[in-house]
Amino acid sequence: MDFMKNRVHIAQKNENEIVKMLKMTKKYWNIVDIRRTAYYDTDMEQVPQYKVPKRKRCKCGTKSGW
Repeated sequence: MDFMKNRVHIAQKNENEIVKMLKMTKKYWNIVDIRRTAYYDTDMEQVPQYKVPKRKRCKCGTKSGW
């Protein structure tokens, strides 16, 4: 009986750790998303400054040159 209690306790402990890990990863990915959007926002703001000359040198028919 004691053995079964111990196993249940271990299972609950592992479950708590898994839930914690999932919450942590969720927080981490939210932070990554926030940073990614922030990075792209700043990148988009800087595009006209240093990527316009590249667009003019593009040999393909599109205007963007990406």
